[in-house]
Amino acid sequence: MRVAKLKIFERKNAPQKSNSRFMLSGTPPGSKRIREYFPSRTAAERRKMELETDISRAGIRSLSLSADERREIADYKARLESFDKSIGEAVEFFLEHLERQRTESTVTVQRAFDLMQDIKENDGLSDRYRSDLRSKCGRFAAKFGKRSCSSITADEARRWLTSLKLKATSQNDYRRTVSVLFSFAQKEGFCRENPFAKVDAKKAVQDAPGIIRAEAMSTILRHVQEHHADIMAAFCIQAFAGLRTAEVERLQWGSIRLEDRVIEVNAAASKNNVRRPVHIEENLAEWLLAHRKPSGPVAPACYLRCLAAVRKAMLAQMPPIEMPHNCLRHSFGTYYCARSGSTHATADQMGNSPAVVKSHYRAVASKRDAEKWFSFTPASIHTETENVPFETRQATPSRKTN
Repeated sequence: MRVAKLKIFERKNAPQKSNSRFMLSGTPPGSKRIREYFPSRTAAERRKMELETDISRAGIRSLSLSADERREIADYKARLESFDKSIGEAVEFFLEHLERQRTESTVTVQRAFDLMQDIKENDGLSDRYRSDLRSKCGRFAAKFGKRSCSSITADEARRWLTSLKLKATSQNDYRRTVSVLFSFAQKEGFCRENPFAKVDAKKAVQDAPGIIRAEAMSTILRHVQEHHADIMAAFCIQAFAGLRTAEVERLQWGSIRLEDRVIEVNAAASKNNVRRPVHIEENLAEWLLAHRKPSGPVAPACYLRCLAAVRKAMLAQMPPIEMPHNCLRHSFGTYYCARSGSTHATADQMGNSPAVVKSHYRAVASKRDAEKWFSFTPASIHTETENVPFETRQATPSRKTN
């Protein structure tokens, strides 16, 4: 084994108090030339001894390598030099990879799900959004909870979505929601890839929004007024101002400025976390004046249960009146767009994009139906004369509803 030739030189031209008066120079075996500077010979000698000890130890370790191993190291060194990298850098990079792989292989889907829930609880997200995460991601965790996040493949994600036997739009909802879980796992270093990001969304045919026929609305309003008066204000706000169910559930009477004909939907209550003012139509103002309260929530805690009861009662009418899912908001959007003729005005009122309004609500209802929709007031629903025999509008107790 060749001995390192390290020598100390005094630099004659260096100033007396210079920090570089003495130079340590030499070329250890298999390494680049060393050239270091010191203020004194003592410091240079100390550094020379340290380097000689390190070089000696490295030489002893190298004796334990076989000829094939030394040739292999030399080959790798040459290949790394083309990238201006050393064997040490390559080893450090690979060790980091192994450490990350070890971490990835130990964190389960259930553990990542629990951690994500803890963090999302403190992120100021809406209850509905967090409930959706718990439901959809929880369903995935129930199936794959004991598996590591890094072991889930895109093919498994695709097959799981298919196994749910849902419509394309619902599958896409699950794909988007569970993808949030794996995006979180990626950021935390639990996995390198998001398998759901590699699954293509299903092509879904957009169903036409279900709306209430304008001529049937007076019957519905009378029933709500007589049997569920406590939800009347919230019901009418959805029907004649187009608020989402979640928005009206969070709405307080203090956010309704009747004198200005404005409902303030604050950022925390809105779906997209953006504050928006909603115009109060004249007929809605009359409903709110009749049912307003000084303070507190507009919608009672039983709001959704009461809506379900109203829907069931309407199906028992003769002829039955259908109230499809989210029909109050959809009806508002349809009739408002038909009356105003403006997708942008409708979008501003509803907190949607003009593109959504255009695809969902435009050219569905006539302007005459729209005018009728916004003419319903507390007085009109009791004075309106319908061209339908009285007996055909009575509930039929024997009729069964599902």
